[in-house]
Amino acid sequence: MRYHLLTDDARFFPYITVVVLLAAAAIIDIRERRIPDKLVLAGTAGGLAFVLINPQIDLLNSLMGGVTAGLVLLLVYYITKGGIGLGDVKLFGCSGIYLGFENTVSAMLISAVLAGLFSLALICINRNNKKREIPYAPFILAGVLTVIIF
Repeated sequence: MRYHLLTDDARFFPYITVVVLLAAAAIIDIRERRIPDKLVLAGTAGGLAFVLINPQIDLLNSLMGGVTAGLVLLLVYYITKGGIGLGDVKLFGCSGIYLGFENTVSAMLISAVLAGLFSLALICINRNNKKREIPYAPFILAGVLTVIIF
């Protein structure tokens, strides 16, 4: 079941909250190349609180969203030997609680495609960009916003 910001009152405040959280994380990630654990922890606590106080939001679906994002990206972290940061893994896991399973999977795919296209553009501009690290939080934000809006 898909939820949309403009048509689902039960998810309105959680969606606004996760977008603000991700915007803050994206700014910090761009400036400092890190995502603070305190930000992710606060976001996770907020997401769980929204789920627990609102009976219209399915607890199991929210937990599956968070766990799926966390486990998939943790696997990517180990396979790529740190090609994605642990902060990004935790941030997407936190976001998954707000989005639920189906929306999390969609957001993960959108984020990965956008980051890949951006990286490809950087390489086309200058081949020396092959080893350049890019902050992933802005792409998480873009993926989550796309899922929420559409």
